[in-house]
Amino acid sequence: MALSDIFTGGSVNSALGQQRDTLGFLAGQTGQMYNTALTGGVGALQSGQTNAINTLTPAYNTATGYISGSVPQALDFLTGNTNQALSYLTGGQASAIPALQAGVNQATRAYAPLSALSSSYASRGNAASDLYADALGLNGPEGTARAQSAFTASPGYQFSLDTGLDAINRAANATGLGASGNTLRAAGEYATNTADQEYQKYLANVFGIGQLYSPLALQGTQGAATGKANAALTGGTGAANIYTGTGTQAAGLLGNTGQYGAGTISTGGTNLANLTTGYGTNVGNVYTGTAGGIAGLYSGLVPSEAQAINALGQTYAGTYPTGAESDLAASTNLWNLIGNVAIGGAKAYAGMPTKTAGASSVVPFA
Repeated sequence: MALSDIFTGGSVNSALGQQRDTLGFLAGQTGQMYNTALTGGVGALQSGQTNAINTLTPAYNTATGYISGSVPQALDFLTGNTNQALSYLTGGQASAIPALQAGVNQATRAYAPLSALSSSYASRGNAASDLYADALGLNGPEGTARAQSAFTASPGYQFSLDTGLDAINRAANATGLGASGNTLRAAGEYATNTADQEYQKYLANVFGIGQLYSPLALQGTQGAATGKANAALTGGTGAANIYTGTGTQAAGLLGNTGQYGAGTISTGGTNLANLTTGYGTNVGNVYTGTAGGIAGLYSGLVPSEAQAINALGQTYAGTYPTGAESDLAASTNLWNLIGNVAIGGAKAYAGMPTKTAGASSVVPFA
């Protein structure tokens, strides 16, 4: 520090200049530091945003792929199981119908003996009825001839005739008449009477046989027909139930498959919609968060930077009043010095003693 700085304020102004340089440097560094922090923060937020989007997008694509792929797989599974179940139903129906038909056939064959017996009864009853009609002359001379031939060949007539004639012959031989006219006449009368008596019995027997077998034949025929009809009806009802049951189960199965399929498609669509909505929301949140973070950086760093720069600026501005005060003090010292010198010179000139005077003390030159 030179002695002259007391009168010029050079040292203070030099220090203030250095202070201003330092403050300017600090202001620049502060601005650069805040700019670096702001740029780094914005870059970090943008990088985080990019990474978040890059993470969300593949995950979204993978999830949508899973859902989109699972819906056709579920539908194929439903369709395959439905087709298999329908195959089981139709296969069971195909097996049940022949089995039912076999049961019907077996039940029908069970009435074969009754049908055969009814046929036998009907044959006998019809033969008796025809023979009775022949005997009554209803079938013409040929029928009458058949009736007479059948009567004379009947065991009862031949037995009665042969027995009676043998008795007549033995009686004639016993009396010694032999084949006399009386014997022959007796034999003829006996034969005629026997024929009349036996013929009436024969007709009654023939009629009775017809009356006996015809109802039995009718009853057997009706029973066999009823049994066969019931068996056929049971088989038809069973077959109808099988077809109806198969159709009902198939319809229910297809209906359930349709409902499950629609539910699968609806659920897949809902999941995709929710996934897309969630993806959009998350992406929006990422962008919103990034924008908010950037805004937060600006709202936090810019005022802080302004405050710091303002503080440095105030300090910087404060150096000028300090410099002015220093210059004013130096000028005052200079003028006091000049005044004192003048006063001392005047006094010396006037013969007065020399002493320091003035408003402020001044260091005199050495």
